[in-house]
Amino acid sequence: NLVLLRSYGVASPERLVCAWPQVLTLSRDSKIRPNVRFLLEEVRVPQEALGKVLSKKPQILGYSIENKLRPAVEFLTREMHVPGARLAESSWRFHRCSPTPSRGG
Repeated sequence: NLVLLRSYGVASPERLVCAWPQVLTLSRDSKIRPNVRFLLEEVRVPQEALGKVLSKKPQILGYSIENKLRPAVEFLTREMHVPGARLAESSWRFHRCSPTPSRGG
């Protein structure tokens, strides 16, 4: 997985592993590649920014596309009216973005 991460532009895969060791347990074919493809094709993260995005939030690689990534993107674009291009430019912080409205207040 370290070689694959480096191929995606992660400057220091070793540092990423120190920050989130679970990345070593992820399947290349069923988790890493589909999530990277989602970021590049559906979110339109520029290829040159991909390594930085993954370095800042490596947990993105382990998120479910259907249960976490796509609902978060839909929430941000539909409910918060964040343009798709703006999503690609921003630093991804899905753990702070809830795709469901908060209860109360």
